[in-house]
Amino acid sequence: MRSAGILSAIYPVRIKAVQALLAAADRRVANGAELRGLSASLDELTTHFGDAKIAMAYSAFADLLRTLAMLVDWRAAVLSAAVEADRFLRSARERHHEWCEDYSRRDEVALLAQAASSVKTLSVIGDVGPVCRAVGLTPLAISILADEPHRRRRILIPDDDTGEGKEERAAPPQLAVAFLRFTVDGTPASQMEFLTPREAHDLEIEVRVSRWPDGAEALRLAPMTIEAHPTYEFPEFCFSRPAGDPPYLFSDRGRAILHVAQALRAQP
Repeated sequence: MRSAGILSAIYPVRIKAVQALLAAADRRVANGAELRGLSASLDELTTHFGDAKIAMAYSAFADLLRTLAMLVDWRAAVLSAAVEADRFLRSARERHHEWCEDYSRRDEVALLAQAASSVKTLSVIGDVGPVCRAVGLTPLAISILADEPHRRRRILIPDDDTGEGKEERAAPPQLAVAFLRFTVDGTPASQMEFLTPREAHDLEIEVRVSRWPDGAEALRLAPMTIEAHPTYEFPEFCFSRPAGDPPYLFSDRGRAILHVAQALRAQP
């Protein structure tokens, strides 16, 4: 019976991210591009996590790095007297607002939310360093590659007459967890702000399934939206039950078309 595997590949990227954030605490350091690159690397690695809550925390951390990169760029633009330097600050605030809507109510992201809370009111470049340092020093859980093994646990069912245990059952198995990663024309969907309407786009999907449900023969992924069907054409993906032991990794590509212009982050 195998035990859960530690996703060791995350550690070098995690360490580099911490080092970059601590370096950004110095107002003379302009490493926004490095922070964005590390966030993309973290996005790639979270698709291999076997624990949904831990994956969520690392995804939130990766997204937060992009916001902090904007703040670092804003500080550098102000110090170099660049034109319209405040556009970086406005972008960072908007990104952080969306980040809070997506993650702040999740317990596994509570420490990150607390460390980055000052982004909402940040107004001087001297505050950029402290928030970068606070996020960099925020602990994250150990990354897990595989599911915990399914172990038998003694569960004694009281007998109605004697009160003694008479039956032993195995603990229920963990639910299957699937992680999805989307790219549009080679760009991660999380970084897309606009999709050109009436134009065919390459939509690539990557799915990781940590346990195949008993009795299931195929995994089918279809778009769900409140928009009327004539306004879009998105592919459906279907993966047949694989052979061998989990975890399973699937990928596929299809064509996506929007017939009506609409914002990717539009709310219902």
